[in-house]
Amino acid sequence: MRPYVLIVEDDVDLRELFELAITDAGYRVMAVENGETALTLLAESALPQFILLDLMMPEMNGLEFIARRGEIEGLVNIPIVLLSAAKPSGLDPTPLGVQVVRKPIELLELLKLVHTHCGSGIAPGADV
Repeated sequence: MRPYVLIVEDDVDLRELFELAITDAGYRVMAVENGETALTLLAESALPQFILLDLMMPEMNGLEFIARRGEIEGLVNIPIVLLSAAKPSGLDPTPLGVQVVRKPIELLELLKLVHTHCGSGIAPGADV
């Protein structure tokens, strides 16, 4: 099975928009609504090649997800882009090993991030 992009975003409209844009660009995508659901999914399936992670979510936010990613073997090596509507004061992404990007994010910028971390997508309808 080819690698995929994991979207962790509680806003349904944004999650669906990101999923559609990334899928249309030829990438495989899985999308969930919070960090807790993401950890459960990752414990039971193959790891993604890249994670797009919202900062503020119910049940488990982005920072809590990052703090717990060591619970799943290999997850600390997966690139993460943390999306935030406002840069939280005092948040230094360097020790977290993530990139922080402000919302709203342009779809072209989003696709460039995906391409940077995943390479070029597979043409829709191609064998996987």
